Amino acid sequence: GEENEKIAAEFLKIIIQATIHARDNGISNYRTWWQFAEIIYSIPSNYISAKQLDIIDYWLDDEYDRAMVAEQLGEKWLLSLLNENTDNSKELASRVIFFLYKPKFFDRKYGEKSQQEASLRFDYYHAKRITDTTASLAGEKIGLEAVEHYGKSLELVLSTLGNDSWSSVWQPAIEVHEQNKHREDAENILIRAVREALVSLMRFNKDDCIAYVNNCLDSEYETFQRIGIYLVGLNPHQFKEKFDSLIHPKYLKSNFRHEMWHFLNKSYTHFQPELSHALVGMISELETFDDEGGILEGATAYKKATWFSAIKDQGPTEKNYYDQQIKIAGAEPDHPDFSSYFWSSSGWGEDTDSPKTLEELAALSTRDLVDLLISYEEGGEFTGISALTKVVKELFLAEPLKHLPELNKFITADIAYVHSIIEAYSEKWNAKAELPWDDVWAKLIQFSHLIIQKKDFWNEVNAAPRTSFVANRNWLVTSISDLIKSGVKSDKYAFNQSLLGAAEEVLVGILSKQEGTVFEDGGDAVSQAINSPRGHCVEALINLTLRCCRLEDATNDGDHSLIWIRFQQIYDRELQRVNEEVFWLEFPTLVTNYLPNFLYLSSDWVVENLSVIFNQENDLWWKCAMQGYSYTGNVNRDIYDYLKENGDLIRALDKKIKDTVERKVIQNIAVAYIYNFESIGDQSSLINQLLERNVYEEMHQLIWFFWTAGKKADQRVREKLFELWPLILSKLDLSTLQGKKLASDLCFWTIFVESVDDEKLGYITKIAPFADESHNSSYLIQSIAKISKSQPAEAFEIWDCMLEGSHPIFPGEAVKEALSNIANSSTRGRRNAGIIVSKYLKVGAERPAIWLDEMIEDAEDSLNGE
Repeated sequence: GEENEKIAAEFLKIIIQATIHARDNGISNYRTWWQFAEIIYSIPSNYISAKQLDIIDYWLDDEYDRAMVAEQLGEKWLLSLLNENTDNSKELASRVIFFLYKPKFFDRKYGEKSQQEASLRFDYYHAKRITDTTASLAGEKIGLEAVEHYGKSLELVLSTLGNDSWSSVWQPAIEVHEQNKHREDAENILIRAVREALVSLMRFNKDDCIAYVNNCLDSEYETFQRIGIYLVGLNPHQFKEKFDSLIHPKYLKSNFRHEMWHFLNKSYTHFQPELSHALVGMISELETFDDEGGILEGATAYKKATWFSAIKDQGPTEKNYYDQQIKIAGAEPDHPDFSSYFWSSSGWGEDTDSPKTLEELAALSTRDLVDLLISYEEGGEFTGISALTKVVKELFLAEPLKHLPELNKFITADIAYVHSIIEAYSEKWNAKAELPWDDVWAKLIQFSHLIIQKKDFWNEVNAAPRTSFVANRNWLVTSISDLIKSGVKSDKYAFNQSLLGAAEEVLVGILSKQEGTVFEDGGDAVSQAINSPRGHCVEALINLTLRCCRLEDATNDGDHSLIWIRFQQIYDRELQRVNEEVFWLEFPTLVTNYLPNFLYLSSDWVVENLSVIFNQENDLWWKCAMQGYSYTGNVNRDIYDYLKENGDLIRALDKKIKDTVERKVIQNIAVAYIYNFESIGDQSSLINQLLERNVYEEMHQLIWFFWTAGKKADQRVREKLFELWPLILSKLDLSTLQGKKLASDLCFWTIFVESVDDEKLGYITKIAPFADESHNSSYLIQSIAKISKSQPAEAFEIWDCMLEGSHPIFPGEAVKEALSNIANSSTRGRRNAGIIVSKYLKVGAERPAIWLDEMIEDAEDSLNGE
């Protein structure tokens, strides 16, 4: 009414004047803006005009926080305005969208230089939520005006940042896709908003959508052209007149590849015959040249196959063209719809210091590229070597076959560039890219062998740390080792076995030269071993040995002893380092970490060398071995018996090497007890020794392990658990804090109690008063609820004992269930429930009493037929 309109006008006047005053005086108060946004949301939209909303702009510029304002305006008010769907509400919604999607620009430092970037004025989390909640609805309700708001902001970002021509790098796909890794910048959010609004517009106003898509295809910005192609692909029937203009060589370049591939894949069946012929002819004319101007047949065929793969299922002619090209290329194209599938892995934006772009490097021959890389040395006129190495990596990811025939020429380049090349092929392999891998691996292993044989490669200067995360020799050794490891780890995905000998030579060559890490007491041996270059080489060698033995097993009735003899001498040399005054930690750590694998390779060798592997005379070596062993995932009876008989396990507990070692020892003992390697009846057993030691940390770990193992519903585990329970209880000193905490830990075990006899009731009531000492009362409450279903009196007794120490009311549903079951069991049960709630009331906890009253009232209403 008129009175409400006056009140609304007064509120708006106060809000506007306060905001103007703050703006004129440079006052920031994000909480006030948030409250103002809530007030506006509460005012009926017909009392507000679009002109009054300019104050929003200042709220969203607050220097401290804008997320709460954005959430209130975007996720709540904007959504409400769009659903209201009146002329005024749509005008208001349009204005809100304008302010919400207004980009801001800032400089971000990358090393010595900075790069301009864009974002919205609030965080990505809220930007995505607002966009996902409202953009499609805005396309439906506001229509073209909403799309244009999003589009103009996107155009502003593209023109300011100048990143339009490589949009496929920072936004590989216009649609939602797992490869869109860079989702947090303004341009990514705005593409999302344009896309969602435009798709919605197509459903509700086809003519406006078609007009906007036509403008996209005619845009000077390739990003908008990609959006247009995407919409055409989604709606081929509506855009048949645009097909002719899209069949053009300019659209077969990398920036359009994803959208064009899918457009062709979905729309080719709608092509007229002459257009189909034109497309086939255009693809057939694609060529890739070498540095002499000759056509590279393999690379050319691979490129053609990429495009023919989009239409190969549309007819025998198209399939024939595709088959011809993959036969020449030697492989089917990998991820044909993504030119930048791998490029995004290195992260866009970090290469802005590079003196050469990806496009510039891609245009060079192998010889020219090598000469260029040699000319840019660290410390010279150009100091941004790390930026150029990233571009080199992107080049080999994008064009892995171009430089492969002359790969060996790159050994004269800086180690950092060689490292980038190895890393690129490694990424390709790990992503299972379709390439002629036999040829690729042969060149890579040969290339790696030449690298480590270079006279100056092992000079100390090459191992020195370099600035700006530039790779040195250690990085390269790690990459070569990891590459070989990835090629032998799986039998289903491995390089040709004819190359195993050459790969072995590379690893043995590295092992003979690469220094390791000296262990310092108290250090993390496993972390150091698996992250050191020598450690990577040892792991690769172990995996290669396993691969060779598995292959021999397959052809020699499971006997790989002859293959093992060849490798044994390498591992024997590493074991002999135990006698050195200063040893490297990698092998003693990794040999135990891979102990189950070595048992497969040769159980005799392992058993014969256990005294060397776990050599207690060399304390540091032994600590490395125990740390490595602590990461193994199973318990071998022979190994366990050896470690038990020689005192290694108890010694590890006494030495307190690391928490991971202590946990592993406790778990070993627990597993041995579960599988009857250990017995409570044997006083010398380690499970009995643990109980006698009664060390808090050890008992805590034992209780925790049985709880996690018992949750897997293994009856054997639970039987052993109930056997241990009274023994642990007998050791608890409940007058100490640690004893009380262990009693609280035992509350975990109550979830395994299905029914309560006198014995179990005694266990639980003893620990119940201490349930909350380690914040475990919720587990006991749930157990009480479960027990109350069939044994309400026993549940009351346990609960009553728990209330002697604490008064937990979480989880609430379990409390309600237990109260209900106890109260409804009998007249005495009703009294018992009253006793429970009265004890809660004494400490000021009213909710259990309220819940009980509600239950009683509901029961009475039910009896009275209400």
